[in-house]
Amino acid sequence: MSLSNANLTYADLTGADLTGAHLTRAQLTGAQLTGAENLRAEQVVDAVIDSTTELPSDLAGHPAVKARIAEVEGSH
Repeated sequence: MSLSNANLTYADLTGADLTGAHLTRAQLTGAQLTGAENLRAEQVVDAVIDSTTELPSDLAGHPAVKARIAEVEGSH
């Protein structure tokens, strides 16, 4: 499933199965992803995320995800 370039700002993706979803440049600022299923760090780092994006705890602390947030927030 391709969600590339999708504007999902502040979207509630609780319960969404994101297995294999392509999130390249998807706008996920402020999105609720804590209840999303099968979401991987490799997907998240391709999206536009920031400190308002609510991530599952296993992804929120992932070094690549933290680096992506810093990158996005530093570009504003």
